Amino acid sequence: MNDTLKRFESCLTGDFDNSAQIAAQQAAGKVTHPAARHVSRNVNGRVDHLPADPGGFFVLEESYYTRDGRTNAMPHLFFFSSDAPGRVKLDSYDLPKDLPRAELVNDNPALRFDYRGLSRSGTFTPLVYQEDERGVFYGRCVSRFSADTTLTLEEWIGPEVLLVTEILEKAGRVLVGVPSPIEYRRITK
Repeated sequence: MNDTLKRFESCLTGDFDNSAQIAAQQAAGKVTHPAARHVSRNVNGRVDHLPADPGGFFVLEESYYTRDGRTNAMPHLFFFSSDAPGRVKLDSYDLPKDLPRAELVNDNPALRFDYRGLSRSGTFTPLVYQEDERGVFYGRCVSRFSADTTLTLEEWIGPEVLLVTEILEKAGRVLVGVPSPIEYRRITK
């Protein structure tokens, strides 16, 4: 793995939540974001038949969003690669249909993926990050899921904070997301 990917991985992997952001919003009297948590791990060691040099690393990201007492769990499988210093590309992969969603957690010791059965998402536009002089990686992409449905993803990935804005729109109406980022702070490495 090259130095850019090593720096990126050290920023991206770990446990994060936005409890500080929620506390500040509660103190101000207006909560605009869901309570959110990310659990992200490099899972190359769980991918059977992975090439000796895959050119990057897979991450299983568990995202949990809680609003009005209801928690929505969303697992994602991403592959990160780098073709130039300071530049990282995120490709989203379809989750295997034979794995129950409840098993798609990093703490599941039996969780395995077969590289031969993995496929890149046909609807997600790859996101490309560029690293700045502070060591923060920034990227933005817009994916078209159907003729009238888009997902805009904008992220700043730094050593202690992840800022993530996700807006899902259908026919110009926001279904999910808010215009300002969720501020994830690192809980554990």
